[in-house]
Amino acid sequence: MGHIVALVDSRPVSSFKTFEKKYSRLEGGSNDYRIGTPRLQGLFLELKEIIHPLNGEFAVADDKVDTGKYLDAEYVFGKDVIWMELAYSDVQNVIGEVAAIARKHKVALYDIDGRRVFLSSGLMVNNRTDRARDWGAALAVAFVMLLVFLLNL
Repeated sequence: MGHIVALVDSRPVSSFKTFEKKYSRLEGGSNDYRIGTPRLQGLFLELKEIIHPLNGEFAVADDKVDTGKYLDAEYVFGKDVIWMELAYSDVQNVIGEVAAIARKHKVALYDIDGRRVFLSSGLMVNNRTDRARDWGAALAVAFVMLLVFLLNL
């Protein structure tokens, strides 16, 4: 399994929790990009030139996969979402370019593994909810450790 990115043509959701609830199951997922909205179709037709599909109508030939000549990804299409699975080694090199293309087509990008959202306005949002939960857990552990230390004095 690689790094998962979702390109969404709908009203942005406010947190990853809401996003995951809405898109946890991709019903009617397909290899056919034509089931998506016109924006997603245009986005995919541009994106496939830099990140070649491993499946569907535009899939690269088996002898061209993993040659290092270009990036490739698995694509799954829904009515208002495109799921992409990229190799972990490719993500840092391409995520900014994918976000720029998404913005051009007025589509939001959800970097699932990176826990970031690139809104169609160009604004990048980190998932503050999860970050706050992580800090809360860290503070709770530190507090317990301090109590144990003080009780052992």
